[in-house]
Amino acid sequence: MKIIKNACVFQKLLAILLLLTTVSFSQSLLSVRYPTGTTFPLTTAAARMGGAGAGLSDPYLISSLNPANLGTIRQSVYTLSMNADRRWIHEGDESVLLGSFSPSFIGFAFPMGGAGTLAANFRQSGSNRFAFQEIDTFVHVPDPGFPGKIQNIEVWPKFDRHLTFSSWELGWGIELFRRLSLGLTYQFGQYQNRSVRSDVLHTTGVISSLDSLQNNQMNSALSGGFLLRIRNLGFGVSAIYPFMGDLKSQRTIRGLVQDQNGNFSIRPGEPEREFDTTYSLQLPPSGIIGASWTFNQRLRTALDFSLVMWDSYYWSDAPTFVFEEGMLQNALGISAGVEFIPQPNLLSARYFQTVHYSGGLAFRQLPIDGDWEGSFSLGLGLPLGGMGIVDISVETGLRRSAKESDIRENFIRLNFGMSGGRVWRRSTTQL
Repeated sequence: MKIIKNACVFQKLLAILLLLTTVSFSQSLLSVRYPTGTTFPLTTAAARMGGAGAGLSDPYLISSLNPANLGTIRQSVYTLSMNADRRWIHEGDESVLLGSFSPSFIGFAFPMGGAGTLAANFRQSGSNRFAFQEIDTFVHVPDPGFPGKIQNIEVWPKFDRHLTFSSWELGWGIELFRRLSLGLTYQFGQYQNRSVRSDVLHTTGVISSLDSLQNNQMNSALSGGFLLRIRNLGFGVSAIYPFMGDLKSQRTIRGLVQDQNGNFSIRPGEPEREFDTTYSLQLPPSGIIGASWTFNQRLRTALDFSLVMWDSYYWSDAPTFVFEEGMLQNALGISAGVEFIPQPNLLSARYFQTVHYSGGLAFRQLPIDGDWEGSFSLGLGLPLGGMGIVDISVETGLRRSAKESDIRENFIRLNFGMSGGRVWRRSTTQL
């Protein structure tokens, strides 16, 4: 009798979870809806100029925007960047504040003379974590123990969603004819998409639950580009092509029990259900066309056009992340930035005259048709003498959706980075 009762209870739980699957993994929060979450500029040097820089020759960008930039590097350099963001999400009179912190780029470049420049980097182009609670809802499910009877069950759902896309990168670039540089990189990384839903069911005889879905893919990609410099003009093109690979998906459903203090733990003796599946995943190719104009050593500007080809995104037979025909759009982005140094070469200049003052604007379409974001950034590059530079930038912006017009998402992002380098020369001292 006890076995039959437990089986009946679990059937109720499974019926509820299947009914709520669509709600569980397609929340109305804008950033949660995108297959790879939202992205951000990899390096703070680019972030303080609105994310632009594919047409710039700048050693501290390494290969973050254009692998061909490696061919212009004349010294061993390193770059470290990280970011923290806060998001205010409003829906009607309800609002929630979310925050995250993550490294975005760690890179090293080593000139090899006439053989070009080698680079080794870690990049994390997306890291999104959301933990939130929905208002109580009611679901209506058949009662497995009483055919023809419908149960009204009050549900108190909580969600935790974590998206990351990170990779290690090996790159090489070379300069030809003092005007043209070429570059290639190979990336091997990991795409993770983890969703956890806990439902507290306020009905006697029905257990609460924890439903988790873990998707993981080890992937690889190739990127390449060129950078052309003619007098004050710089023009660059770069592209990334990810290869299709296997994505392993594991869904686990567990029962929960609540103690007298209101805390939940895994329900002992309750059967655990696991569903393992392997899919094929093709992340979208992307490209950047960038131009820069250097007026003099004091002032330079940059303008980038980017495109992420979401019509090439492919996830075979994924039941909980299916996008309807025409729902995803190719995402166009435009970013522009300016950098000004009052007195870059004056020996007696005061410190504030050597600071790199920067600003930028960006507009990006987001993967779902009708969604977009716009932002404004300000930044400082603080020289450390011969040791390098510390970059700080603040970006503030908003996200909106044409189809979810009642949802407003505003964000502010702080980027922090440090870069440095050294020219290595062979000693001419003879003993």
